[in-house]
Amino acid sequence: LIAHTIKTAIASEVYSAVYVSTDSEEIAEIAIAEGALVPFLRSKTLAEDSALAVDVMIDALKRISIEKPDQTYFSMLQPTTPLRNKEDCKLVHEILLK
Repeated sequence: LIAHTIKTAIASEVYSAVYVSTDSEEIAEIAIAEGALVPFLRSKTLAEDSALAVDVMIDALKRISIEKPDQTYFSMLQPTTPLRNKEDCKLVHEILLK
């Protein structure tokens, strides 16, 4: 699922970079092999079942902004939504820009 999500994001050609937030070294290796960036491993607290997606995003954005302060927009592509395709990503990007 993570490989499919990364491939879809890259194929859409709307993202300047694809980042993955994970606490798993195995998933990080897969993500990197598929072309994503994994500049940090997520804390165990944010990897628990009770963690909120918004908290994971805030954490990731704070960490990524240190490396890429000029990033204006972001999308959260959850691997558990595998029916999304590159056209869906393009459409959402167009709507976001409007």
